[in-house]
Amino acid sequence: MSDQVDTPQLEQCLARIDALEMRLTFLDELTDSLDQMVTQQTQQLLDMQAQMQILYQRLEASKHQEHGVEPFNVLGDRPPHY
Repeated sequence: MSDQVDTPQLEQCLARIDALEMRLTFLDELTDSLDQMVTQQTQQLLDMQAQMQILYQRLEASKHQEHGVEPFNVLGDRPPHY
């Protein structure tokens, strides 16, 4: 019996290993890209939550002021050009 591996089998195994290494590299890059995207979206979400909190605070503050924004009456508050 020979201890050597058949050359076509060896080449086939090497080709499969190369294909798997390329897929692994692609998946690593994809994972890094998705991680960056999730990080950006998390920061955007935190920023939007902070903005919403500021808006709610302003709304509450305007409710307690004497001269807040008056409601608009469509029929009674017509612009002068009508």
